[in-house]
Amino acid sequence: MLKKLCVLICIVLLIKVFPQSGLIFMAKGESYTFYVGQNSSNCQIITVGLTEAKACKKNLKNLCGESFQTADKQLVDSEILRLDCTLCFSEVIGDILTSYYYSPKIFNYETINGYKVNVQVANNLGLYTLASPLIWGSF
Repeated sequence: MLKKLCVLICIVLLIKVFPQSGLIFMAKGESYTFYVGQNSSNCQIITVGLTEAKACKKNLKNLCGESFQTADKQLVDSEILRLDCTLCFSEVIGDILTSYYYSPKIFNYETINGYKVNVQVANNLGLYTLASPLIWGSF
């Protein structure tokens, strides 16, 4: 009986932790990007319309990340809060500010500079790319 109760509690917690949409991010805009493969060197980048994103995600094999772009700073901040992200570190390369976060609401992560990282935000002159676990490709 205790085992069944523990399984039920775990299922409820998983439902609460993950976004209801099935997507990590509650994106607004025209497109959503998925990363498919085992790592960045063999990653396939698939960008679809935002309205097709949920259905597309269900059919992807070897999904290893997702992202979207926005110029809406408030949306970026609200996603960081919604995912309960903790800032690990930031770096500036040229005109791009990149921040690396850890969210306990997302299971997978990469280890960078000794930090668990599973949300990356790049600000390229006011165009933000949010990705989990990392941005693969350009930003």
